[in-house]
Amino acid sequence: MHKVPKLVLGLGGILFVIGWAIIMMDPMGVDSSSPSSEDWSGTLMFEDSTPTTFESEFKWAATYNVFVQDGSTVTVEVLNSDIDDIFWPCELDDECDEFDVDGHINGYHYIGELDFEEEGTGIYNPFTKSGTYEISFTEENGETVNVMIREDTSFEGFLAVAGGVISCFAGIIILIIGSILSKVMKENPKVELTSTVSDEPRVSNSEISKSEIGLIKSG
Repeated sequence: MHKVPKLVLGLGGILFVIGWAIIMMDPMGVDSSSPSSEDWSGTLMFEDSTPTTFESEFKWAATYNVFVQDGSTVTVEVLNSDIDDIFWPCELDDECDEFDVDGHINGYHYIGELDFEEEGTGIYNPFTKSGTYEISFTEENGETVNVMIREDTSFEGFLAVAGGVISCFAGIIILIIGSILSKVMKENPKVELTSTVSDEPRVSNSEISKSEIGLIKSG
């Protein structure tokens, strides 16, 4: 087999294995949480009581859902950013009841999300950190109430699964191309050089000369 088909088949196999491994890792966490679980609204990232601040690295492809204690009104601010709409209150989209049933957390209600998409570096690297930000939580009456941030990485998982599927299909296509090339580009048959050895005795030049002289004398 030529080197080209071998390389193509190897590349196709690698892409298929990588894609299948990504899919089997279940990056969307399909089997890890159910609608009745608190993790349905995201993994707990921060929990504290007001007034408080929280500083951490945030990813543009993730969504950060904010919950506060029932019956309280909390102001959420991003202290070190010039963008005003990083915190998006649920009232703007009429989605304050989004986690009233699925992903409900006892004693808390959903008030909105932190969205760092405009701070991101592009879809080419969905896992890139947008940066380090400091989030401030203040209860409007100065009371002490509980707050939390839950990180939802389902969009990251979707991108990972999509990449895995694309990798699998690309691997299959390249494997098919490699198989075709391996059949078309066959090795040239080796040419065997054979020599034939005559059974007749060789006559030396000296013997030929003597025979010629004898013929001349006899003539």
